[in-house]
Amino acid sequence: SSTPTSYTPRNLAVHPNGTWVYTFSQDPVTNDLGAVEGFDFNTSNGTMTEMSGSPFVDLIANGGAIEQSGQFVFGLGQTVIGTTAPGTVSPYAVDSNAGTLSTWPAGQISSSGFVGIDAAAFAATDTP
Repeated sequence: SSTPTSYTPRNLAVHPNGTWVYTFSQDPVTNDLGAVEGFDFNTSNGTMTEMSGSPFVDLIANGGAIEQSGQFVFGLGQTVIGTTAPGTVSPYAVDSNAGTLSTWPAGQISSSGFVGIDAAAFAATDTP
């Protein structure tokens, strides 16, 4: 069955544990990016339920990747800086018990991410 979302999903990523799914959103009319949403995926019956704290309004992205250990999500998007909107990559920590997302390290990296990285060409890996 379908699971309703608060935003318009454009991309998704499945956590390596197979039980958490994250959607990355962008409005098809205005192109505005939406908050990342997280869902618990029941592998027994195929249903998804929104996880506690979702949508994660501090993580605005239209794409993303989960690094292989499952400890971090990298949100891809754009951040308006002055009159430009460069591509950004923003790191977020994944709670190992609940799958919820938080800034990483807490309070030290803003949601503006790493400005200047082309979000379309980003991939997460833990090997060189």
